[in-house]
Amino acid sequence: HTFGEPIALADVPRQAHLSPNYVSERFHEITGQSFQSYVQQRRLRFAHSLLRATDLGVSEVCRAAGFNSLSHFGRAYRRRYGCPPSAHKGS
Repeated sequence: HTFGEPIALADVPRQAHLSPNYVSERFHEITGQSFQSYVQQRRLRFAHSLLRATDLGVSEVCRAAGFNSLSHFGRAYRRRYGCPPSAHKGS
């Protein structure tokens, strides 16, 4: 999987031949957050770096970081960084 592809918790244990519940519980125990929260934080950091270091538009960054919806990306980005993605373009 890459950032641009959907990542489901069920995919991880299937690859390792483990129970999804076991992996979910262990992941939360070790990281202190859910698998999906972790993936979203990684995607947001990736998007943030793309916005700052490239000439890609917000829509292109949204897709490259694996978000399916521009509005969802915008809301998640504002929650994480306190401003819209466009504020970090080229900064």
